[in-house]
Parts: sequence; C-alpha cells; structure tokens
Amino acid sequence: MTETTGYPWKENFQLHADALGKKAEAQKAVADYETHTKKVTEALGGKEKAAATEVNVVRFVEGADIRIYGKQNYISTILADVGLGRPAVTDKAKDGFSYDVSPEKIDLADADVVFHSTYGDPKKAKQTQTLDSALWKGMAAVKNDKVFAVEDQLWIQGIGYTAAAKILDELQADLTK
Repeated sequence: MTETTGYPWKENFQLHADALGKKAEAQKAVADYETHTKKVTEALGGKEKAAATEVNVVRFVEGADIRIYGKQNYISTILADVGLGRPAVTDKAKDGFSYDVSPEKIDLADADVVFHSTYGDPKKAKQTQTLDSALWKGMAAVKNDKVFAVEDQLWIQGIGYTAAAKILDELQADLTK
C-alpha cells in the first residue's frame, strides 16, 4: 500500500490505520509516542541540551560500505523528535539517507555520541576491523565512552511505533549515563 519504508514511516502508519479502520488506535499510538519523546527530551536536560548533543548512527553492512545515517530515514526521525543534534557529516548523505564510507574514513562518523549496529556477519561487514582500528579508537565518542552497540533489527529495521518506544528507552538510558 505504500511506495517505500523508512523515512515516511509515520505517514505509512496513518495510511495503514485508515485502510484497516483503526484510526482511534493509531491516534493513541501517536500520542503515546509524542509523550514518550517529550519525556526523553526532558530526561536529557531539555531541548537546548538535547540539541547541543550531536549523535551519529553508524551501520556496518555485509557486502557494502559503512553507512553514516543522514537525516531522511527511520532512525533519524526519532533522533529529530527527541531534538538531538546531528553532526555536519549527516548533511552529506545521499538523498538524506546515508553517507557511505570505508573503514579508512570512519573517523568522519565521530560525534558526541555514536550508536552502531551491524547487518550480516560482523567480519564481512568490516565491523571487526573498524572497531579495532586506530581511527575508531581515536574518535572523541570512543575516548569519552559514548559509543553504544545497538540491535540492527530494532534501530534500523524496526520501522514503527513499537520499535520507536524501545529505541526511546535505550536512548534515554544510554544518554543519561
């Protein structure tokens, strides 16, 4: 029923709810999400502090370059709803989706906080060699213990309000450590 997934997930949800005659349930899910995002923003110290915290999401993908997620995908909408800042490298993302780099350029992913996931075999996805590299270990986020491994199926593939609620809980837990 929809052309694509990911970035338009909220619109897709409304379309599905309308098609299934579940508008009331959809409104509750949206309201719960909005309340949850506000609580997470407050837990992070408010809108200004959240906006001043630059967050990157890195995905190691078997058979492809490493993705630094831009601002037009599922996870970016959640980060934006919380009001988190994003580093300038995210503006280089092709079609807003991702800026792909080799392990030799992973330092471009540095931010105040970095979340990373892996799709496929970690060795074939270049995760193993990258996380062991001097470039990775030299990043400020790594040095400041602000790097968090997250589940790919939840953070990247979840694409819905149920997954978003779990991601919000993880964001709050990790960013308030």
